[in-house]
Amino acid sequence: MLAARVAERVRITGPSMEPVLRDGDRVLVNRLAYLLRRPRPGEVVLARVSTVPGGVTVKRIAAVEGSGHLILLGDNRAQSTDSRHFGAVPPRAVVGRVWYRYWPPQRRGRLPRPAVHAPATAPTRGGTTAGVAAPAGPAIMTVAGAEGPKRE
Repeated sequence: MLAARVAERVRITGPSMEPVLRDGDRVLVNRLAYLLRRPRPGEVVLARVSTVPGGVTVKRIAAVEGSGHLILLGDNRAQSTDSRHFGAVPPRAVVGRVWYRYWPPQRRGRLPRPAVHAPATAPTRGGTTAGVAAPAGPAIMTVAGAEGPKRE
C-alpha cells in the first residue's frame, strides 16, 4: 500500500515521447519527486490533463512560465498532443516524475538525465546579461496527435 503512494506504474501509449519512451514501454513514476522541490525543465512527468484521452499524459517539461505554470511538450513533436494544444498546466497537475523504465527488459533502466544547452547570455533591462538555459530537443512543430498513458 505504501508503494502505491510512492511510485505508480504507467504503460506508455502512442509515439509522442519517442525515441526516449516508446509505445508499450512501462515506467515507474515517483509520486514524491516534487514534495520538496519544483519540477524543472527537461524532466519527464506524468500530469493530469482533463482534455487528453485517459485524463493523464506523459510529457517533458519544456519551460516554466513566470506564473509557475508548466509548458509540457512531447519529444516527438510531430505526433504529440501537448501544451501547444491544451495550454500550460499548473504544477499541482503533475502526479510525479517518470524516472525508470522496467519494460521491455532490454531497455530497462533509469531515464537519461535531461540534456540542457550551455547557458547563453541574454540582455536584461539594466544592460547586463543573464544566463539562459533551454532543454535540448528538436524544433517545435504543430501537428496534432492523440495518445495517453495507461495507469496499471
